Amino acid sequence: MKITATVTAVHEDGSATVKVSRRAACEGCHKAADGNCSVCTLMGGKAELENRVSNPIGAAVGDVVTVETASGRVMLYAFLVFIAPLLLAIGGYFGGRALFGTEKGALLSALCLFALAFLALGVWSKLVIARRRDASIVEIVRRAA
Repeated sequence: MKITATVTAVHEDGSATVKVSRRAACEGCHKAADGNCSVCTLMGGKAELENRVSNPIGAAVGDVVTVETASGRVMLYAFLVFIAPLLLAIGGYFGGRALFGTEKGALLSALCLFALAFLALGVWSKLVIARRRDASIVEIVRRAA
């Protein structure tokens, strides 16, 4: 997956911080015109995101660059966020049904595993993913003036 971003900082470890606009997500939102995009509100209220990426080509602050992430990595993260919690909830339902023998027990188990999936993802994101450099600057589109 490739996206265009602007370099906002360069770090000594060979990485850079880039700012990416969520224009694509906001384009279909009926509230985007007044700055209250539903997607942005859901995702923390920001129309722009900053991320730290590897900078093997030496982009400088202010450069507009192309950032690339392996499609497999993007698909893995999408699976973990969207599909895994649902699978855990379904497993929790049938496991709770077998364990407790009641509908309430099954639903409670499903809800607990669904919530636990997001809690685990949050912890994993803070401890592991935040330190990774899954994305890399592959091209300088326009140099800073």
